[in-house]
Amino acid sequence: MFCCEPFDVPWWPGLNPRKLIINKIVRPGTHNSATNGIGTPLITRPFAECQTLSIYEQLVKGVRLLDVRVQEDRRICHGPLQSYSVGVVEDVKKFLSETKSEIIILEIRTEFGHKDP
Repeated sequence: MFCCEPFDVPWWPGLNPRKLIINKIVRPGTHNSATNGIGTPLITRPFAECQTLSIYEQLVKGVRLLDVRVQEDRRICHGPLQSYSVGVVEDVKKFLSETKSEIIILEIRTEFGHKDP
């Protein structure tokens, strides 16, 4: 059972990937997409948790651009706060296996002050 309503309406009807100019379209996305549950409740979480939904839940709700920040050990982070190892790729694969035709843009980068993994 889904935690959210399944997003089964064609998101970009008639999309022709051969004619798609990626910088000419609007992509609904989230900032610090994988920060749900980051930090300590009532202490650091109010300042670091940008999203309260999991990656999968965001995709079901219509997000198609994910901004994921990592640190050297490839754990999700937001500034100096690190999160648990989030299954970002697993959530994307799960969503894609349940849909017919989607384009997901996954931006993975290091947070300021962290070295590339």
